[in-house]
Amino acid sequence: RTNVQYLDNVRVPRTALVGEENRGWYYVAVALDLERLGIYSWATYLPTLLELMEYCKSTVVDGQPLSKDPVIRHKLGELYIEHQVGRVLTYRCAWMMDRKIIPNYETAMIKVYHSELQQRLAVAGMEIAGHVGVLRAGSVGSHPMMRGNLELERMYRACVQPVFAGGTAAIMRTIIAMRGMGLPRAY
Repeated sequence: RTNVQYLDNVRVPRTALVGEENRGWYYVAVALDLERLGIYSWATYLPTLLELMEYCKSTVVDGQPLSKDPVIRHKLGELYIEHQVGRVLTYRCAWMMDRKIIPNYETAMIKVYHSELQQRLAVAGMEIAGHVGVLRAGSVGSHPMMRGNLELERMYRACVQPVFAGGTAAIMRTIIAMRGMGLPRAY
């Protein structure tokens, strides 16, 4: 559920003022920058990728483990590289915060990168697992490994929301363009 609330002509007593007057949106924006780092981390989906690799090693199709299929190996390698890139992005932001630098466009990069990586991982998992990927964990015909981190059915349904939550991918790309690249506002 998402809510929007509009407030007009609000009066706040000086004793309840947080920070400087008329700087509320700035404080919220900084909080959002820091929130994005905590929510979208490279480590969030690494267990899923590792379990998907194990699934491919242990699942035999036509007498061969799925991990021997060059297309699957390529896809898993690609996803692993993407996770490592996400790790570097996350560590850079942590380094900045350790030095009291607010990573505003950097966390926008992390938010876009990781929310879209979650989608790519969910889609790849579904493509690799096939029909067992769409079954809920514990349902008739479900694969015993499709639980916990590798619960692809749940992950696939859930991977759309992070692209919008905390700022849409389009807004994040605008933040990156303006704050990170110094480009003008497009509107």
